Amino acid sequence: MAGDLQDQLTQRLTHATLAEVGLGMVAAAGSSIPPPPDPIEPGPISLAFADGALAPEGADVSAADADLVVTGILGMGGMGTVYLAQQRTLGREVAVKLARHGDLEPHLQAALVAEARLVGSLEHPNIIPVHAVGRDHRGLPLLVMKRVEGVAWSELLDDPNHPAWSRDELASEDRLAAHLQILMQVANAVHFANTRGVVHRDVKPGNVMVGPFGEVYLLDWGMALRRGTTPRAGFFGTPAYMAPEMLKGDVDAIDARTDVYLLGATLHEILT
Repeated sequence: MAGDLQDQLTQRLTHATLAEVGLGMVAAAGSSIPPPPDPIEPGPISLAFADGALAPEGADVSAADADLVVTGILGMGGMGTVYLAQQRTLGREVAVKLARHGDLEPHLQAALVAEARLVGSLEHPNIIPVHAVGRDHRGLPLLVMKRVEGVAWSELLDDPNHPAWSRDELASEDRLAAHLQILMQVANAVHFANTRGVVHRDVKPGNVMVGPFGEVYLLDWGMALRRGTTPRAGFFGTPAYMAPEMLKGDVDAIDARTDVYLLGATLHEILT
């Protein structure tokens, strides 16, 4: 079974190298797929905290009519915190990403909004949907996303006894086949983004989540680059996976083939 999956994956990677790369370039130029509409300034989104201890400094904790009510913390990063919230109008749980610091610099605020807009334009089963982007009462970016559960793919690679392996969707005597199935879904997400002129630039197991029902999501689009736009300055990527043009800092050479290289580096990690 693993051999058949490897053959399928090789065909997909080869197809991406020879065909999707060209399609991605065409899409970036807007000749095949329409470019995204011109964005407007994000407006305010009502937000409250069920527990004041969860709130960042200066956040509103008493908005009785707020649509989003934060009930917990899902994760924390350098610039933002991802909260679990109830969206009262739709009666569902969502993930809300807020800036951690009230003095977040304007260019970092712009980066968070740009990430939300980019991911929001990529509607695909293997990419977490962004429901809305706005600003909290402090004027800082606020992202509303689908709440997903799961485990990082890197944890499954590191721990052959991880409890997630007992799930029906992952239970298999052939772990290589299971990993290749996950990689094929990641490749689907990358392919889709590339055809829209977007290069992820940080494909790796640590940026992939595997859900309890076999869902696979490619995460962390903060370094993604839309062809035809001006990239942020700096060194981006994860050294163990990076393509040569990334290590050289040659931004003009980065295109869909860069993501194909990253998929290959991930495949190498699976096999070894």
